[in-house]
Formats: sequence, C-alpha cells, structure tokens
Amino acid sequence: MRVFIVLSASLAVASCNLSPYHFQEPDKVLGMGPKISDVVKSIRCEVTTFLVENKLRSSYVSPLFAQVQADTKRGVDHLVADRIETIRQFPYIDIDSRQLGFLNVDLQNIDSLSMTLGYTREKPSLASKAGRIDLEGSLGRGLGGSLTQTKVSEFIHSYAILQNGDLGPVQSYSPRGETPPAAAKFSTVYNAHPQADERFYCYKSLFKSRSRTLLDAIQEVQHLVASDPGWEEYENFTRVRVGGRTLAQWLQDSATEMTANEKTVYPTAENLLVGQLTYSFTLHVSPEFNGNYSLISGFINPLGVNFDTSTDQVNTYTISLNTKYAAQVLSAATANTCFSGAFGPACP
Repeated sequence: MRVFIVLSASLAVASCNLSPYHFQEPDKVLGMGPKISDVVKSIRCEVTTFLVENKLRSSYVSPLFAQVQADTKRGVDHLVADRIETIRQFPYIDIDSRQLGFLNVDLQNIDSLSMTLGYTREKPSLASKAGRIDLEGSLGRGLGGSLTQTKVSEFIHSYAILQNGDLGPVQSYSPRGETPPAAAKFSTVYNAHPQADERFYCYKSLFKSRSRTLLDAIQEVQHLVASDPGWEEYENFTRVRVGGRTLAQWLQDSATEMTANEKTVYPTAENLLVGQLTYSFTLHVSPEFNGNYSLISGFINPLGVNFDTSTDQVNTYTISLNTKYAAQVLSAATANTCFSGAFGPACP
C-alpha cells in the first residue's frame, strides 16, 4: 500500500509537469506577494519623485551659474560665496526632458522535476578461512531509470518613463471657489485630484500647502523623496527601499555621486560627461520539494523511488534614465560619436 501511495504521488507530480499544456504563471510569486502592477507603480512613483525634485533643483540652480561667473568678474566676492553655497546645497543631474527613460520588468519561471525508480538486490559475499566462513561484504545488482524535465516561461513588460513627468493631474480639479497654491506653477503635485483617478496618483495632493516659491516646492518635494516623518501620510504607494533609503533618495544620492566629476561652477575641459543612470534589482524565489521511498527486506531492496520538484522564479526590474549626453556616451565605446561641445575641429 505504501509503495502504491508513493508511486501515485510521484506520477501525479510528474503528470502535471510533463504536460506541454500546463505552465506556471511567471508574473506571480507562488500565488503570494503583491501584484506586479503594484510593484511597477511603486517603481514609477519612486523614479518620478526623483525626476520632479531633480527638475526643480535644476530650475533653481542653473541660473545661479551665470550669476556667479558675472559676479566674479565684477569682484563681488560675498555674493559669489553665497551663491556657490546654494549651488552645492542642491546638486542635480542633467536629465534630458526630451528623452524617455526605460523600465524593463522580466518575469521568469523555471519548473523542474527529477524522478528515479529502481530495483536493487544485495547478495552477501562469503569467504572460507581456516575452516570457517566469514562475511566479507556484499555484491549489489540493480536496474532502474530516471526522468528529468525543466519548463521555462518568461513574461517581459517594457515601459517608457516620461523624463519630463510630474506628480499629479495637469490641471487642478479644485473645489468651487478655491485655487491651488502659488507653487502649483512649479509642480502639478499641488493640483487637486479628480476623485475618479485618486488611487492612480503617487501622493495625496498638496493642494492645502501654502508654498509660493520655487524654493518652497523644492523643500516640500524633498520631504516626499526621503519619506520624512509626518510626510508618509501623503504616500499612495508602497515605498521601495535600497539600504534603508527610499529608491527616490538612493537615485538622488547616486546622481550626486555621478556628477561629482562633471559639474563645476566655472567652465572646464577637465570634466567627464554623465550619460545614463541604470539600476537593476532581482527577486529570486526557489522553493524545492523532494521525497523518497525504499523497501528493505534482508539483503533485498525491491523498490526505490526518489523524486525532486522545484520552482525558480526570477523577477528582474531594470531602470534606465538618460541625460542630455546619453547618446554620445553610449556611442563612445564604439567610436561612433562626435561631441560638438568638445574643443577642436567641428563635427562633420
């Protein structure tokens, strides 16, 4: 009876795995976990939050470069020092708003089954020594076979990221008689949301904010970037964290590190050009189930059954954002580019 039960269980597992008409869904983690669309939303919101803050900082700091250079020529040292400190306080990367970023979601499921079924007979090996018979070991004979099968299914989502995107509707759906704060001209995060799309947005509206200036908007969106205490109540998505920081904060810090060898207050020919910011992370789940059965009677093992079944689920998310130099930088490795801003002969 026990042999029959084991064989039945093994064949049941095998029959499902052997069928070319049955595959696991690659976009689900063992039927558990969040929906892939929710994960994609979290990534979208993190990236867009970073892009909005980066755009606000760029709008605020970029004019200061020309002012600093002009003040230096006029010898107004105290103004130069203050503006340089402001420039360093709000680092940013030159994301090209005319280009699109890229989000790739690669969902892969690998099912494997291995089963063996065999027969073994052990025969004692006897030897005669000084009038007595001693057991020196055994001689084994057996017959069996094995079966291994692997199924791979893969589902890929590809999305374009709006590098000039914002947080919120393009116009404010304000209650009658009310208007959004003055800072709405800098970011749509201050526009009132229409109820029909409320769940779509990354954050609850900052419609009640009293912010007026670009600097006000920079400081408030930075709170959203870092998910500072008291600002979590505005979040309408699950934060993605990298080493304890939000993904938006991590992108901002990484961008600051990348531009350390590019940006200077005064023009220079010594810098490197930042081309592309790419981040990839993978979720790998690999459960396994195995079983075996053996019947031993004296020196005879008439039946042995072993089977292993496992599932590998590998979900990979890749984000790429392009700066204004992305095309030149990516072409530089193949010597298939000409940089019009370089010193020397003009590009053909």
